[in-house]
Amino acid sequence: MNKNAIKTLIFLIKTKGQECPPFHFNFTNEKKLLRIAKLNKATPVLFHFLKCPACQKKLNQKTLKELKCLEKQNLISHLIYQNRKKILNQIFLKNKIGSVFIKDFSFYSQMKLHQQFFWGTDLDITIHKNDFKKAKRLLLKKNYLITKSLNYEVTFIKPKMPIEIDLHFLISETKQNELEFLNEKRIYQFSQELLEKSHLDQQGYYLPPKEYFLLSLIWHYSTNDVLRGLRNLNDIIEFTNHYDEEINWKKFLNLAKRFKLKNLSLFVISLGSQIFSLPFPSGLKKTTKIPLKVCWLLPYFSPKKVALFPKGQFWNKSKKGKKLLREHFFLQLIISEDIPFYRLMRPKIIIFLFQLSIFHFTKKVVFNKKTK
Repeated sequence: MNKNAIKTLIFLIKTKGQECPPFHFNFTNEKKLLRIAKLNKATPVLFHFLKCPACQKKLNQKTLKELKCLEKQNLISHLIYQNRKKILNQIFLKNKIGSVFIKDFSFYSQMKLHQQFFWGTDLDITIHKNDFKKAKRLLLKKNYLITKSLNYEVTFIKPKMPIEIDLHFLISETKQNELEFLNEKRIYQFSQELLEKSHLDQQGYYLPPKEYFLLSLIWHYSTNDVLRGLRNLNDIIEFTNHYDEEINWKKFLNLAKRFKLKNLSLFVISLGSQIFSLPFPSGLKKTTKIPLKVCWLLPYFSPKKVALFPKGQFWNKSKKGKKLLREHFFLQLIISEDIPFYRLMRPKIIIFLFQLSIFHFTKKVVFNKKTK
């Protein structure tokens, strides 16, 4: 069953692949675990099985062979990523273009597993809008090829290099709907602030303040990832745990509030704490209280809901994808700080709230004390 595979993946992500999972598998479950790990961009935690003789005895040889291939590919991708990041950073520095590598934890020593493996599928770079055309010309001169072009993002690839490069001046997608924090103006303002507040580290990379970095992770997880994906969620709660004392939580909350993201930020951090059974950041707990409507919505997002979702191209086509997008929109309307109550009085939203009530009643939900 998927349930067993999801439990195992959560355990391996939480323990960084350092402990043997307390669950047993047959070959069918192994395939499910591998499929769900790929979907959640968490395959490196499965490399535990390649180093543990006890686990190897329990796994099918076909599974171990596939994991060995994935490990080799990951190592190559990691080396290419670091090399390409260094080259691109030098190009931009030389041409006086400030750039920030979004979702990159390799600058944070406490995020140890991120120092060893390649977790994503591309290299994300945010630059100032005024430098966008200049940066595109520079990369074209360096023999990079454009594979996709949007008004705020261009995707490049280097021949014979497996990693795509996403160059953009907005840290997340924009959507035209009732949620103010999704409009382009607000995202643009935050993206440029993030660049302006960034400072050069000893290695010559621009790093944003931790408060801005954390909010960019939450913003990206809420919009681009549509609140789905175990590994990305774990990154957020793990970062808040490791850097709890270094993050100025009052500054973070003021920043989140200014960009209409306070409740959503508290929801995402609470969700990570709930699913991975990790402490809610003590500094944040002292600074604010979790709103009741955030607590009310938390249990509805089970590990299964976060772990199982359509692939990117199916979100707007499949029934499941459309349903999840609708739920995502309703959820963000409900926890928004600025949407008045009367605007929630619509048939579809009322039905959603009614379904939530039934869910709470039938499941006999008890709120996680750590998230209160």
